[in-house]
Amino acid sequence: MTDAAIGFGSKFERSSDGTSAGIFATVAQMRDIPFPEVSRDIIDGTHMESPDGYREFVPGLADGGELSLEMLFKSGGTGYTTLLADFHSAAPGYYKITLVGGDTFEFSGFVKGLSGTAPLADAMTATVTIKITGKPIYTKI
Repeated sequence: MTDAAIGFGSKFERSSDGTSAGIFATVAQMRDIPFPEVSRDIIDGTHMESPDGYREFVPGLADGGELSLEMLFKSGGTGYTTLLADFHSAAPGYYKITLVGGDTFEFSGFVKGLSGTAPLADAMTATVTIKITGKPIYTKI
């Protein structure tokens, strides 16, 4: 039997005060919720006496990455306007992704971009891109 699961029931939330202690509220009805894509710089530490003439590397700084989330756009709704306010703010927001099984990703970040579309014969959507600042926290339930 497979352990595969679908993402239906997952949600994207925002803290009311920009911290992990704030009250979390769902931002909007989401279509796709990606996980943070963390990466690390790799620094070349090769020197004149590196063994056997091979390059040597050391880990550099880590980067929490960025996410692009797609949500349904609701005219008169608060999801888009809340994220637009976050875009105009110089302070990072605090966000949480809760997966259907209860696991969470929490992170601080800046709204880097916000766009939307109103297609002729499909649901209106908006996409928000958030640049994570600091270390994202994954909690396994």
